Amino acid sequence: MSESSFSAIYALHSRTVEETAARILGNRAQAADVAQTVFLKFWQRPQMFRGGNLEGWLVRIARNCAIDELRKRRETISSEIVETAAAEEAVESRVLRGLQRRAVLAAVERLPRQQRDALTLAFLHGLTNSDIAKRTALPLGTVKTRIRTALRALRKHVEAA
Repeated sequence: MSESSFSAIYALHSRTVEETAARILGNRAQAADVAQTVFLKFWQRPQMFRGGNLEGWLVRIARNCAIDELRKRRETISSEIVETAAAEEAVESRVLRGLQRRAVLAAVERLPRQQRDALTLAFLHGLTNSDIAKRTALPLGTVKTRIRTALRALRKHVEAA
């Protein structure tokens, strides 16, 4: 593939690729890194694309890379959730203080996905309950309930451990 062809493809699709990663990661800098990774893979191995919709293919690669990045952060996310929850919730702080990290991470993993996602948005990304409601198109009360329920479930799991 020539440099000019690649440059044209990059100019046409880079914004869409980066926006896809940003929606998943919630972080523009990390989304730019993912977009760079996607286009580097494409530059190094253009034969991976076997025809069809190039933009759709690039978006799928960006989505997969962004999800991989989230998985790498999972352990960090879980520990940050616990640390922030402890600061904001007096009851949870008494329970979570002094617990071993492994027990807390296991407890976060046991939460239903909706609760875990709400905690991630609130405590990792620093979003307010209103911001989470807007981002997820959920009622504000639902967001508050998911976070409160998740924190209570965390306390129960950790106490049992």
